[in-house]
Formats: sequence, C-alpha cells, structure tokens
Amino acid sequence: MIGARMKHILTDADGVLVNWNKGFVEFMLGKGFPVIPGTENHYGIMERHGCTYEQAGEFIQEFNKSPYIAELSAYADAQEYVGKLANLGFRFTVVTSLSNEPIAVQNRKTNLFNLYGDVFDEVVCLKLGAKKYEELTRWKHSGLFWIEDHTQQAEAGLNAGLRPILVKHPYNAHYETEHFPTVSHINPWEEIYHIICKDHGLTA
Repeated sequence: MIGARMKHILTDADGVLVNWNKGFVEFMLGKGFPVIPGTENHYGIMERHGCTYEQAGEFIQEFNKSPYIAELSAYADAQEYVGKLANLGFRFTVVTSLSNEPIAVQNRKTNLFNLYGDVFDEVVCLKLGAKKYEELTRWKHSGLFWIEDHTQQAEAGLNAGLRPILVKHPYNAHYETEHFPTVSHINPWEEIYHIICKDHGLTA
C-alpha cells in the first residue's frame, strides 16, 4: 500500500538532483552573455545575463534541448545521500518541468542514470514551466515525500496530500512556511536523508 511508510521518494530534478544553473551559465557564456557581476543570486535570466525576455525564453528552450542536459553535474551532496537512501531500499520518481521534447527527455534520463544509477522507477518530463499539481495527484494523499526547490510546486505537492521538503536557495530564501520543512542549498540531501530516516525509524 502506498503511504508515508513506503520507501519511495518523489523529487524534482533541477536545483535538487542536478545543477541546471551551472550548466546554463556555461551555455550562456558561449552565447556571449556572461553573468553580470552582483547578480549571481538573481532568479531572473534577464537580470543575470542582460538579455531580453524574448531572448531568455529562447535560450532556455535551446539549452533544455541541448547536449548540456545530458552532462549536468550532481547538485551539492545529492549523489552521496541519494546513494545512501537507495542502499536503504528507497526508490525515486522524478517529476520535472524541463521539457517534454523527446531529445530533452532522453538527455534528462541519460544524465540522471549516469549520475545516480538504477534508483529511479520513473522520470516524468513535463513541458517547460508546467505546473506539477495534476501529475502529483497520481500519488494523492499518499503522504510520500516530495523534494522541490520551487515554492509553488512545493505547495502543489502539499495540496496533493504529499509531504514537501523545500530546498532553500538564495532565490527563494524569502519564503517561510509552517506547513513543511526547508533545507539549506549547501547540504540539502544530508538534511533530507536524516528527515526521511527519522520518519521511517531507520538509523541514519
């Protein structure tokens, strides 16, 4: 029966499992749009790279379908602690709004499996920027953990009866909630690991 005791974790990818931003910065440097000094922690691509709204959209779509997506680095301490959770018998399902274009989907899956191995039951790729609530209702009221860095997507998980854990980055540091825990972007998965082990009565 699916529930809080089931060893299954739902998770976002970018800013949680993989470092999309680092890859995008390299990509934009090649386009002649380096990061403007002092804007490193800005969420908006226009502010960070000095491009127009239209250009930002085009660059993101191009990047998300590029070979860069197959070669993104693991985010922070994710490899170590996802591996530890997998060794305890946990499986993962990824729900990402990267793109639903076939090449982007393949690159995403290649990247995740190269970094983490066979720990995923499913990698669900929604269209760019898509809201995840409808997809998350597949696990409605299951009480499964839902790892996310986007505040509205975390709240969508809460509304679907999941148990969000929000990864706090400089771009969402202002967000406060009493409804679910937040973890630091410095070592998020170490904190996530301990939260999940405690919940399942496992020795961390």
